[in-house]
Formats: sequence, C-alpha cells, structure tokens
Amino acid sequence: MHATVKLLLVTLFLIAGAVGASAQDWVEGEVLVKFRAQTGEQKANEVADRFGARTLEKLGASGLTRLALDGSMSTKDAVRRYSQLPEVEYAQPNFITVSTLRQTIPTLRLACSTD
Repeated sequence: MHATVKLLLVTLFLIAGAVGASAQDWVEGEVLVKFRAQTGEQKANEVADRFGARTLEKLGASGLTRLALDGSMSTKDAVRRYSQLPEVEYAQPNFITVSTLRQTIPTLRLACSTD
C-alpha cells in the first residue's frame, strides 16, 4: 500500500506540472525560419542579415534555418517581421521541448521502490 500511495502522489505531481507548463517557452534571441523553396542560400543569408541575424544551423530535412538575433528586437517581433517577407514560408520561435518520459521514468522507479 505504501508504494501505491507514493505512485499516486508522483502521478498527481506530474499531472499538475504538465497542466501548469507554459506553451510559450522558447529560446529568446532565436528564430526558426522556413524559407520558400525558390529562395537560394545566398538570398536566405541576405534575408537573415536584413534584421541583423546570423545563421546558427540548417535543420536537416525540415528545411528550417535556426537564426540568432542580434538583440535589436525580441523573438516575437522577429517572428512577425520574418513572416511578412516574401522569401519566407513561415517563421516561429525556437520552442523549448522537454521529454516528459525521460523525466518520469527515474521518478517512477523511486516511487515504486519498496525500500
């Protein structure tokens, strides 16, 4: 019964944490940009430079480019401004994601322990 109570408490804690998590957590100062297919690499670099950003990396098959902003505008403003450009398909903040499963497994092992 003791292990069951621990498991129940851990489950309630995890549910409360998931409900309270903000869906707007992102890396401030970074933007992910998906350039249109017809936008070449040189033009994409020019577009990034237009707002003082620099390319950090290209994200594989997704076609996204991770940009670092120079601090002259917020991530929200950069997303809005890049989204309005004809060379850009869409722009979004670099959202922070956390694997709940990786965090949960050690906690459940502790809760189910009979020690």
